Amino acid sequence: MNKLSIRNFSPYDEDDDFSSNTYVIGLKNNPCIIIDAGCFNNPLIEHINHVHGGKVAAIIITHGHFDHLNKLSLFHKKYPNAPIYISKKDEPLLSDAYLNGSKSFGMNIIASVPHLIFKDDDELDIANLKIRFILTPYHTLGSACIYLEEYSIMFSGDSLFAHGGIGRYDLPHADAQKISSSLKKILSYPNNVIVYPGHGEPTSIEEAKRYLPNL
Repeated sequence: MNKLSIRNFSPYDEDDDFSSNTYVIGLKNNPCIIIDAGCFNNPLIEHINHVHGGKVAAIIITHGHFDHLNKLSLFHKKYPNAPIYISKKDEPLLSDAYLNGSKSFGMNIIASVPHLIFKDDDELDIANLKIRFILTPYHTLGSACIYLEEYSIMFSGDSLFAHGGIGRYDLPHADAQKISSSLKKILSYPNNVIVYPGHGEPTSIEEAKRYLPNL
């Protein structure tokens, strides 16, 4: 198994409270995959140039809240040939400032970019990596996790955080009734899976089960 490079460019390093973690993943000297688009800066571009030959194979949005797509237009301008993936139910959030939450914070963030749709349990081979899309709605109706079985890693967006934290469900486009079913779906994966959330530090399925034992 080839070694996978995972790099998180956290917006909190820049005192930006309105952006998500942005992950750059991929095999060295292969094109990379961007997961969420909250951070776009020179260190990120330099990393892509140095480790991945300046090539981006795809951009995946775990869900359509503004803090996860507020730099998406910049990514698309810089890497116009990289397809952008989002779930069908979160597709409207790309162009609706109310649904994506930015209007609630006095902003008008939209990202009307060309994109492709993924469905639950879709699998794609991207840049020599097998990606599985897992729909986990509640934080938004189209929230999803990204799973790489070969490497036992998952990117959870705002569906699961460290220490058993979960995303808000009182915002537009949320559904609190789906919390339990979506979290059970996530926790059905093996204990050794490392989970990289949309905010904060990594966790694991094993840790999440300790904090969420009563689902």
